[in-house]
Amino acid sequence: MTIPYYGNPARNRPLVPNLGKLIKIRRWYAYGEQVDHFDDDHLVGWVRKGDIEHENSGLAVVMSDGDAGTLPMEIGTQFAGEQFYDAMGHCPQPVTIDENGVGQFPTEARCMSVWMRRSAFEDIIINE
Repeated sequence: MTIPYYGNPARNRPLVPNLGKLIKIRRWYAYGEQVDHFDDDHLVGWVRKGDIEHENSGLAVVMSDGDAGTLPMEIGTQFAGEQFYDAMGHCPQPVTIDENGVGQFPTEARCMSVWMRRSAFEDIIINE
């Protein structure tokens, strides 16, 4: 069941899309060391490298307040060869992590993409 999260009706702010999904993602998968990528004025991101206590943890987030773009981010060699999927649904093609633990994580213009391991992505989609 999707829970609606309301903006501020007094200021004509609509429902906040995907907020329930983001809360679940943070609670279930956003563990481990965080590394921020704030090298661009309009495209920012961070990774959470995961930990052994939380199954399938580890994710990458990319946000744009302008054009679409891609951030190369190191998430860890423990993910080498794995594919990550955008839980927000903006980018349909998976990102494959290279042998150095780096992925090329895109997002669309004025969007946010949250990249997760396949099993975590499937769990979030099923439990949406």
